[in-house]
Amino acid sequence: MKINNDDKNSLYNQIKYITCDEHFQELDLSLCKDVETQIHYSLKDDSNLNLNTVADFKKLGVDILNIKDEFFINLCYSSSDSNKDMVLEDRIKYI
Repeated sequence: MKINNDDKNSLYNQIKYITCDEHFQELDLSLCKDVETQIHYSLKDDSNLNLNTVADFKKLGVDILNIKDEFFINLCYSSSDSNKDMVLEDRIKYI
């Protein structure tokens, strides 16, 4: 079930998943608790995300969609914007 999110700063809508048997009875998935699952979301069409900015940073080797990227966690990562140094706190806040 897709739950629409009208927040323009949100990149995707919330998705709720349930698993049912052939009689539409919800299954207990506790047996699968140790199974790693990846869920891929589509980006919302109306988000404020600037894909050109994502592409520009990707050319620099930075994944701005991954908060665990060195760009966001390494205090010593060299970064500048318009010939001004950008400190780690500003990278997290503005990018």
